[in-house]
Amino acid sequence: MKRILDGMQKTMMAVKPPRYTALEGLHQAETANPFKILIGTVLSARTKDENTTKAVTQLFKVYNTPQKLAKAKVKDVEKIIKSVGFYHVKARRIIEVANIILTKYHGKVPPDMDKLVEIPGVGRKTANCVLVYAFEKPAIPVDTHVHRISNRLGLVDTKCMVRTSASQFHQCVMYAKLGRIVIILKNWLNTSSDMTCLNAPC
Repeated sequence: MKRILDGMQKTMMAVKPPRYTALEGLHQAETANPFKILIGTVLSARTKDENTTKAVTQLFKVYNTPQKLAKAKVKDVEKIIKSVGFYHVKARRIIEVANIILTKYHGKVPPDMDKLVEIPGVGRKTANCVLVYAFEKPAIPVDTHVHRISNRLGLVDTKCMVRTSASQFHQCVMYAKLGRIVIILKNWLNTSSDMTCLNAPC
């Protein structure tokens, strides 16, 4: 599996260097800071990567800890993250998330799926992003594109996205790396002129 994944990554880099996601950028720039990756993931929903990167870069210049963000005023946060979609809702949400991390988890993001999804605004996909990028745990954030790509590669054999969950990848020992590479591959294909494989029915 490691040889296959390394080959996939090498091929993508050789043919067309991929545009890394905002979360991959946070993973590298912030040495996988769990709080920043959690907030970045919440902000990234329905938002282009470049807009997410712009927002999180400016946000963390001012509010780079749960303590600081929990005390922030909604209007001040809105001004900073205006480049992301639904910024009014997300400003309130990330302040709420910071308060929960601070009061319930003593300022530390829990590395646990069940605890993560208890946080308002954090679903399974967001939780899986945090587990992959912040903790390098075996998880795969599944959306429509990841579902289709995983089926195309023969990693799973599922008919709908709901069934393409992390549990379907239990035989993949390189789990965490697989999750990040599939996401990079998704972006690589999304910026390609030929979208046939993504648009075709599964």
